[in-house]
Amino acid sequence: MISRKSVEQLRAAIFIGNLEAKSDREAILKMLGALQGHPQVKDLSELSAATFDRQQSDPPLFPGGIAFPHARTNSVSSLVMVVATCPKAIRFSDMLVRLIFLIGVPKNAGADYLEMISFLARHVREDQVIDRLVKAEDLPSFLTAFADGP
Repeated sequence: MISRKSVEQLRAAIFIGNLEAKSDREAILKMLGALQGHPQVKDLSELSAATFDRQQSDPPLFPGGIAFPHARTNSVSSLVMVVATCPKAIRFSDMLVRLIFLIGVPKNAGADYLEMISFLARHVREDQVIDRLVKAEDLPSFLTAFADGP
């Protein structure tokens, strides 16, 4: 089942193609930088701190080279997302990552976050899907690759 809300949140995401970084920290910093001036981000430094705190305690990594750095914080007024493709994989803990979904969500919107993560986890299980997504050049081609299914 396709979640209309999750699809709309993906369409509103900021897309960074071919992200290059020497570390997970550098990759996350670049993605957070893309949120500078975003209307739903009330305090970028607080969002950054919350994201790195969460990353240190339990980095959310999925098989196939996918990372979900995130924070539940009131420094955002609604769910915000930055998607990055990394054709040259970036090391996150013990995993090489090629696809990153950075998510900020208000503390009172945990259900929105869980719905989004569940949606993404269901749709990025197959290596061929991940390969298509990583090759995307922009958000429309990313969404098309996503919609093409396994």
